[in-house]
Amino acid sequence: MTAPAIDTRDHAARHRDDIAQWLAYLIHKRAFPPGSEIPGPHQLANMLVTTPDVIHHACRRLEQDQVLVQMKTRLCIAAAASRDNAHRARATHPGPLSRIRVHGCDPATVSDMAQRAIAWWKDARPSPGLGRPVGELLTPLCSAAQSLIDDLTADPAAPTPRAHRTIIRTRATARTLQRVQHAPRLWLLACLGQAVEDLLVLRGHNPAALPDRSAEVSA
Repeated sequence: MTAPAIDTRDHAARHRDDIAQWLAYLIHKRAFPPGSEIPGPHQLANMLVTTPDVIHHACRRLEQDQVLVQMKTRLCIAAAASRDNAHRARATHPGPLSRIRVHGCDPATVSDMAQRAIAWWKDARPSPGLGRPVGELLTPLCSAAQSLIDDLTADPAAPTPRAHRTIIRTRATARTLQRVQHAPRLWLLACLGQAVEDLLVLRGHNPAALPDRSAEVSA
């Protein structure tokens, strides 16, 4: 087996490429449907736990690849973006994510886990080699995400287009994390944390107003 090539680019350059590739993958999975307007740079930066400048770079690259198209004053998903061979990804089975019991899975505990995943990435960005083990939070976050997804899909009033897109983004992030073993895992874990926070909001929970359970989660 041939040894993997050593990536000599700096961390910022790798991260910009990761964001562009991941955004293209989410478009392929229809987290952003073909023909729709792409969310603004600040909204995308929040979803993907990065900066608006990095999002601008990613969108310019996807425009060059014809995944995004400018329509008057709007930046939209190209109608054929999900069929673009340059960004084709293997389809994943739409079954449920893995489950374990997560401290009763109360919203405050789930939010604290999600915020911890986001904070790990933000703390590690200057020195990405110092990231904590992803597995510590991956399984409980996947389980919490699946519980929230089940609640959303069981509620007749909940499956809005926004909820559907958030569920696709959550599942795509979780399944990719379960497959990859290379550098972007810590960032993808942060993306999963943000997706779980977004699911909490869709279920009517305001993460900022939930009680702090960080001591219980760390115990």
